[in-house]
Amino acid sequence: MENTRSKINSKKIYEIYEKLNQRYLDFTLSTTCRKNKKLYEELSKEFSKEGVLFRDLIVQAHPQYKTGDKPLSDVGFDEKFVEFIKSSTPLKKPYVHQLEGWGHLNHGESCVIATGTGSGKTETFMMPILQYCINNEHKGVQVILIYPLKALAKDQKERLEEYLENVNEMYDSNITCGVFDGDLSPQERKEMIENPPNILITNYVMLERILIDPHYSKLLNNANIKYLVLDEIHYYSGAQGIDVSLLMRRLQFHLSLIQDIDNIQYVGTSATLGAPNSKEVSDFLKRLFNYDIKSENIISPKYSEDFKNNPLNKPTKLKDLDGKNIDLDNIVIRAHAFYRAPPNIYRCLKCGKLHITPTETCECGSNLIFEIATCRNCGEEYYVYRFSKDSAPATYNQIRRAPLKKYQGNTEEYGKLVISKENHDNSIELKLCESCHSIHKTASKCKICGSTKFLTIYSIEKGSRTTRHLKKSINDKYCPKCGFDGHAHEVIRSIGDLSDEYCSKVLFDEAFLALPEPDKKRKLLVFTDNVQRASRFARLVEEYHLEKIIRKKLYDEIKELLKPKKIRKIVQDIIDELEDEMDISNYETQFKSILYNELLAKGSNVNTLANKGIFKINLVDDKIPTDYKNSTMLNAVIDTFIEKRQIKEYYSLIMEGEENYEMNGFFTDDDLKNRIYKKCYGVALRYDNDNNRTNKLRRIGELLGILYDEQIIIREDNKYLMRGNYLEVVKLKELSEEYLNEWDNYENLSLLISAVDTGKTSAEEKKYIESSFKKDKVNSINCLVATPTLELGIDIGDLNMVGLLHSPPSPAQYVQRIGRCGRRGSSSIGITFFSKNAIDANYYEKAIDLILGNIKPPSFSIDLELPLSKSFFSLFMYYLLNETKFIDEITPKKWDNVQTWESLFESKIKLLWKKYELGFYNFLENYFEITNIDRSECELVDVWIEKFEEFIEFQKRITKEGKNRNIRKQNIYNYFQEAGLLPDYAFGSGGPKLIIKSKSDNTIKDIIMGYRLEEICPPSTLDHGKARYTCEKIWMRNALKTVASKFKECKSCNNNIIFTKPGINKCPLCGSPLIQVDREIKEPRIIEGKKSYVKKPRKVAFEKRVFDLPENLKANGLVSQPFSCEVGSFFRTGVRGNETKPCVYCENCGRITFREDEKCCRYSRGINPSFTGTGRTIIGTKFKTVGVIVNIPKNTNKKTLLNALIAAAVLEAGCEPGEIDGIEDAVDGKLLLFDNVEGGVGFVDVIYNRLKDVLKTAKRLCEMDCCQNGCIKCIGSYWRQHEIPMLRKREAITNLDKMINNCN
Repeated sequence: MENTRSKINSKKIYEIYEKLNQRYLDFTLSTTCRKNKKLYEELSKEFSKEGVLFRDLIVQAHPQYKTGDKPLSDVGFDEKFVEFIKSSTPLKKPYVHQLEGWGHLNHGESCVIATGTGSGKTETFMMPILQYCINNEHKGVQVILIYPLKALAKDQKERLEEYLENVNEMYDSNITCGVFDGDLSPQERKEMIENPPNILITNYVMLERILIDPHYSKLLNNANIKYLVLDEIHYYSGAQGIDVSLLMRRLQFHLSLIQDIDNIQYVGTSATLGAPNSKEVSDFLKRLFNYDIKSENIISPKYSEDFKNNPLNKPTKLKDLDGKNIDLDNIVIRAHAFYRAPPNIYRCLKCGKLHITPTETCECGSNLIFEIATCRNCGEEYYVYRFSKDSAPATYNQIRRAPLKKYQGNTEEYGKLVISKENHDNSIELKLCESCHSIHKTASKCKICGSTKFLTIYSIEKGSRTTRHLKKSINDKYCPKCGFDGHAHEVIRSIGDLSDEYCSKVLFDEAFLALPEPDKKRKLLVFTDNVQRASRFARLVEEYHLEKIIRKKLYDEIKELLKPKKIRKIVQDIIDELEDEMDISNYETQFKSILYNELLAKGSNVNTLANKGIFKINLVDDKIPTDYKNSTMLNAVIDTFIEKRQIKEYYSLIMEGEENYEMNGFFTDDDLKNRIYKKCYGVALRYDNDNNRTNKLRRIGELLGILYDEQIIIREDNKYLMRGNYLEVVKLKELSEEYLNEWDNYENLSLLISAVDTGKTSAEEKKYIESSFKKDKVNSINCLVATPTLELGIDIGDLNMVGLLHSPPSPAQYVQRIGRCGRRGSSSIGITFFSKNAIDANYYEKAIDLILGNIKPPSFSIDLELPLSKSFFSLFMYYLLNETKFIDEITPKKWDNVQTWESLFESKIKLLWKKYELGFYNFLENYFEITNIDRSECELVDVWIEKFEEFIEFQKRITKEGKNRNIRKQNIYNYFQEAGLLPDYAFGSGGPKLIIKSKSDNTIKDIIMGYRLEEICPPSTLDHGKARYTCEKIWMRNALKTVASKFKECKSCNNNIIFTKPGINKCPLCGSPLIQVDREIKEPRIIEGKKSYVKKPRKVAFEKRVFDLPENLKANGLVSQPFSCEVGSFFRTGVRGNETKPCVYCENCGRITFREDEKCCRYSRGINPSFTGTGRTIIGTKFKTVGVIVNIPKNTNKKTLLNALIAAAVLEAGCEPGEIDGIEDAVDGKLLLFDNVEGGVGFVDVIYNRLKDVLKTAKRLCEMDCCQNGCIKCIGSYWRQHEIPMLRKREAITNLDKMINNCN
């Protein structure tokens, strides 16, 4: 029998919050300050202030809805059904909003139930439905309930069946319900089709199938639909909103063929939609239902007087309750906690005062304020000196400092020099002018400003270097205080360099541990909006938790260590101990790998215990060669083997999985000897000019030979490996440092088992994951990372905590997600980690707005070419399969087989499509009349044929090259969705494919779909399903689709337009002759990748241009009406770390690699595949979308204004970052903003309809004090990060004011 978690009260919530705050604070301080106690204490005071790392806890009482005393007979229920409600349902005292809804529905009116979570929305529409079915017995479907998710549909079925059991017994009736979805077995599906339920529960994807498939459509053969219910309608925004709206119209059309549709009642459930009588709400409902729902029929919640008088009826900061007589322990509350990564910290070098925000002048009057950086190993404090790369000399001579605020968020335009006030070994003494902050090697008078006041500072260096090439190297990789050498990696980093990714995994791991743990049943659900982010986070948080378990065990082991102990023995003892405590069968190899990394990572990973100075690793005494005892060379040999983890036991562990091999890069013989040489003699072999270096190298070889003869080292796979059973751990000192004693605070570290649940998760995986998460069993999934697929109404158990990784796009989604916990009458807490982007920064400052959940109705437009085409194709398929003899004319028994369509399409099927084309257009006339949709173009069938032929050709290539085609079982409807012909409801089933091949036999292991080219274009990495993949090359050159060839450009007026239409030889804007470009734009359709262990993600940056913008398009006033256009997205550059790097494309092997890397193959070095390159091929794609032209004032910074408008429009539209994009100089110097979604969705309608709101939001973002010019926190974005150095947001404020004043 499964156990359940006990309810937790408000007191426990406060304990969780305080514990989480302290743990997150401890992590931040210990990571940045390490042993620096002075800085630790200073930052502890600053970080503990409200709003720096975390917000004050916000609490609110669970809503209490007002009950009504109106007789149920007054709202349309007959006497017997009133008895049923009172005796067999929990509705003894129905809420006022329920009575209101019953009145509308029982009297034949449509309505929308827009009340909160837990308000009884289901019962509001279900009771009238049950009464109708009882009083109007019918053998067939009478009600269709459409849910956005299969899991939600099944939850509601269980709820409905309880009511049906009682009502059927009372009335001696047989009202039935059933869920029709893809999880039904063939037999279950057959039985339901033969005996349709009265109440059909389904999702929109399966409803699409019902309306097309001649087998499935039998479900509706005898239908007489009275109620059509759409659940969670606020969820239907963007592309999904368009597809569902058009599905509703197709459903109405199909029903019109079998019944009178005028009597159908439409019901929607939703979170609050805003003012019921607003035009925005009425327009949204009309678009969605194709039916006018009266504003008075939009039902809002009514609250009880007790709740209205409760001080916590609105979100309230905990500190504001001081002094109020509120018994919090006896109130069921919902708490909201908000966190973010630490900001940069600054210090005045004159008075020593710390500053949280960048400021030019300290209270002491000094302007010597510098950003603090610390050694991540010892915590030593340094300072960051930023300078302009363009004006900087190559060495220390008259370096000019950049203004403090100017470089915030800008890593490319400004260089970095790490300086110190302390004179460490090998430091270079410099003079800092106190007036202009220029740096001089030696000076008595500043050569720039003439000042004679200098501050002595030091540039830290390693070795005997006396100068540095400032433009080529940064002195942040070595700490002279502790001697830690990061080699190619930063060791000295700014306080604010703690990444969002790192901080968030620590926060949610600590949140998981802060939960009460009866019988090891902690559960945490974390929501985020990005599929890749969800996949990456699920992997990282689990890995971090496993590392924490091992560090705790190893810490305890070292603490009790009285004498040296062999490494292998320590590893085995800890594994045995873990096996006694928990089932680690799925994690044993991973635990061992982490253990070896913790023991052997000295000098590499600063977070491991190996770098805390508490133990060292020696060769066992009886194995040390007599002539080499205490020798520098022997120590160098041991350190080198340990440094690269070149230990036999660890190597065997890693080699168990072949794909792990490349990750580790074990030393070859030459690399090994070179590293030992450098450790012994302090100089790399190739730089040693000593004539005796040959003898030095020979002595190293002799020592390795002795160790080999003694079997201390062995040879395997042409590599030297040291045997771990001859290495022992020696304790160096007692574990007394404060940052080590933190491990004493951790007890009962049970497993955190994570999983990913997104729109890219297969149905089988999703079913298992959600079932496992609901269970309260040891080793079931207890940390689920999900995209919005789980935010709607699904009861996933008695959760006490929900996490949000970054802010959702809209407040309504926040309310939905937080509503997944505290559903059993228990107090609950929502933990939100905010990133540095503009949406998150906005809601971190305005947390109350997020909690209130006030939303604007979803924005989308249905009269767009691509979604309409898909909708018409759905009708075409219905017409072919149900109204013609098409099936009989191909192969009746195998008509729905994919292979049938592939093999017969060219010879037979496309001819039949043309044969029935005219009949289909006649068939559409009735559809146009019912749905008020018009379509002037009549060449749809030809377009579909061309598209399907191209798709089939690609599929055949995959079959031929991949050898094992049946990786994903497809029905013909999924096949059409993938081809881009049928609606995919924003699940992204089309687009390029990422082929994952096996290393052993080169067969296809998996096909990953649904990502955009920008996400999987080589050399980027992709996070998918808790794994990371490296996208390596374009698979097969003939899998490149030609988007455009021999196009034209205007080089005179600098407009970003590509001209492809024939006959245009002069620029329609400036009149200059167009230049012929003899290049081809090619779109990769298939990309090959492999599983990767690269830690830092790699990305690619794309640039946008517009194709053939209408010549006569003009913006009347500030903004044009939305219009259709084609936008091209073209490869620009690769992104490695935080730096953009040029890439090359090899036309021989298809690889795209960073130019600085090795050759891709023996034939070619490659060409630049970007627009600025000179090669023949440009890698890119184009898509149809919707855009608006925005007029801007003259002499303005267009790039800044464009970024500000994009950031503001994303906030106002409630969409995700990246879903609105833009092009500067699109038409005659104007800006083009467009939906960055294929086909368009209508997001930019917000700019046209609410331009003034967008401009005001843009101005507010420009006024934010996070930086001087623009960063990711305000108007910059991840998607356009290469433009951040060019932003000048302060200059844009005046122009935004002008535009606001000019708004009509």
